[in-house]
Order: sequence, then C-alpha cells, then structure tokens
Amino acid sequence: MSVLDRIVDQLYSCNKCGFCQATCPSYQESKSEFMNARGRLRLILAVAEGELQATHEFVEMINTCLQCRACGAACPSGVGPDRLILAAREYLARTKGLPFVKKMAVSRVLPSCTLMGLSVGAFRWAKTFFLRPGNPLSKVRGVDLSRIPVASRPFNKRVPEVNPGAEGGKNGRVAFFHGCFVNHFQPEIGEATVRVLQSLGYDVIVPKNQHCCGLPSMSYGEAEAARSLVRHNLELFKELDVSAVVTSCATCGSGLKHDYTYLLQEDEEYLPAAEKFSAQVFDISEFLFRRIEDLSEIVGSLEATVTYHDPCHLLRSQAISEEPRKLLEAVPGLEFREMREADHCCGAAGIFQIFYPEISKPLTERKVSNIIKTGAETVASGCPGCMVRINNGLSLQGAEVEVVHPVQLLDRALARATAYLPDRLTGKRLA
Repeated sequence: MSVLDRIVDQLYSCNKCGFCQATCPSYQESKSEFMNARGRLRLILAVAEGELQATHEFVEMINTCLQCRACGAACPSGVGPDRLILAAREYLARTKGLPFVKKMAVSRVLPSCTLMGLSVGAFRWAKTFFLRPGNPLSKVRGVDLSRIPVASRPFNKRVPEVNPGAEGGKNGRVAFFHGCFVNHFQPEIGEATVRVLQSLGYDVIVPKNQHCCGLPSMSYGEAEAARSLVRHNLELFKELDVSAVVTSCATCGSGLKHDYTYLLQEDEEYLPAAEKFSAQVFDISEFLFRRIEDLSEIVGSLEATVTYHDPCHLLRSQAISEEPRKLLEAVPGLEFREMREADHCCGAAGIFQIFYPEISKPLTERKVSNIIKTGAETVASGCPGCMVRINNGLSLQGAEVEVVHPVQLLDRALARATAYLPDRLTGKRLA
C-alpha cells in the first residue's frame, strides 16, 4: 500500500468548509485555491485515485505549503490537513526524489554531526571572506546571508555535559535539547537557557551526541531519515535520569512533542519510548512559566520596550502563547507592547524562504512592518529560525530593532539581580 493509499479515507473526510483558507499564509499571498489546504487536499486525492498525474505543477502546490500548521489549528473537523500534506511530500520524495540541495540538506548534512560541522565551517569561511555586509554576493533570493549569525564554536563544545544548579541543584535534573540552530548559529540562546535553569536550582544535562530533531527531514518527505534521527535521540536521552527535557527551539519542541510518536506509530519497538520521551518535553517558556513566582523573586530590573512574535511551531503545534508574554511581563521595568498580527507566519519555514521568496518576502515585510509600528526597541521570539528571518527583514528595511529569545531577556534580568550568582553557574553573564 502506497503512502497516499493509506490516507484516502482522511482525504475524503475534508468537508471543504474553507476555514483553512482564512489562515493560510501561502493562500493570502497567491489567492490560488490550490495553495490552501482545501485545494491541496483535493489535488492529493485526485493523484491518489489516478485522476491526476503528479506533475511539476502538483509538486509546486504541495511544496509551497509552509507547514505553519495554521490549517490544522483552524480545521473544525479534525482532518489534520498539515499531516496529509506531509504524507504527500513523503510520496513525492519516494517516487520523484528531492532536488539535490534539499536531498543533501535533509538526508546527508542534518543527520551527520561531521557534515553539519563542515558545512557550518564552510559558511563561516565564506562569511569571513566573501559574504560581507554590502556585498551583492550576500543577497540570495531575498535573504542577506551576511546577516545570518554563525558560531565560532558550537554550543555543545562551550558547555560541559553536566552543569550544576544553584544551591546544589535543589530542584533536580533536567536535560537540554539544543537543536541544530542553537548549536551552530545561536549558541548564546543555549548559554542563556542553561544559566536561567541553573539559577532556579536545576542541574542541567547537555548530552553531547544529540542529533537533529528530525523535523526538517520529515517536513520535506524524507521520513526514513527522520525516523533514524528520532531513534538515535531516543536511545541517547533514555539513559538520562532527568525529570524533564527542555528546549529553546519552537521547531525542535514541536517535533519532540508531537512528531516522534507520529513518525514511529507503526514501530512497536520504539513507540513506547517515544511516548515516554515526548511527555517529558517542555519549551523553555512553558517550563519557566511553572516557576514564574520563583523567577520573579530573583530577577532584577530591565529597562526595555519589547514586543513578541508567535512562532508557528510554538503557537499552533504546542498551544504556547501566554507563557512567554507572562514571563516578559514579570520582569520589572520591562514594557511589553503587543504587535498587530503577532501570530502571523514570518515567512521563514526553514529553507522554504530560499525556494519560494515570492511567498516568504511579503510575509516577512508584513511582520517587520508590524514590529516597527509598535515602537519597541526589542522583538522577542521563541524560535531561532524566526529570529534570523525577522532580523534579516529588519536589516533590509534599515530598522534598528534588536531580536532576541525571551530566555535571553530573562538571563539579562537575572544578571542585574544580586540573587544571581554567576560564579556558581556556567558561562559568562550578559551585560
């Protein structure tokens, strides 16, 4: 039975109400019926039943989905259109293969720590000698490569595997799943996460051999590559004696919580481990929100005006929206300003932004415009990928707005307080 044969009944369950149309970013830009979930599901059904061939046009309709999961959240019938589109991508990857760049990224580079390190090193070298600000070569399909941060040293080599918490780790042990982006491009987010958890009395374990969460591979149809990554991470984390697994990446959190069990639903050996693991996973804002009273007692004042962007994989996949806002509002001196359309996609969606700039660019410009209108000097977001995209968009418009993760602001507030004890914690304080 093919991938599409398995989902025919679900495709028929779509009642064509059109609720997905109102929330789909790609439809909002294209106004094409076949670029929202309802139209895409009709095309998939036609291919599944042999009424339509999987032509180039069909491939484009399926691949122009940002996987923002807005349709899944809006669907009143629980059809799960985002999952059905993923199934269609798996079908296409099996029958037609992926373009070379995508294939290398999701099947070769991401699953290999060695190739990932070499790729990041090559990008760092290119940024140093060629992709400098102002160089026309750095502008690729609406993305300024010179504005993409890259670590001189990955996060997992900056911190030890065991990071003792304040007061002897009185609140127990947690593991930190850093993900590829934090590890190679934004290690400062990982360092801030570890410090904040330590300050609350948690011993923080950072497993050294963790691999990509697997969500990028799954998103482009390489389900087997994703399953291999999932099994590796499950084997690694099951050996840890921890009460929770915390991540600072919205995309990783979405994958760890919901996609591990989805990918392994027919794997009797690993499914129980996936269910147990996923139940332990928390986004950092979700985890800290449970300790907001304790956190409020130890943070110092931080004079800043801040707005917040809701990452798709945090808001829709994990239903986390109030938590980061409440954490920011708990910091004395911080003025929070809500932006218009805070829940709209920023246009990043991994490497989607490179392949479909005609969709990504207007979404980013809309997001940046809404940020600027708040007058805030800082925009926070719980997704490293969103942060890079938004920072890129702000830079292209000449706007001087700082882009940070909420945990970085909390780390700064902790550094202002006398209760914060940096000599007992890992890393350097933020100024």
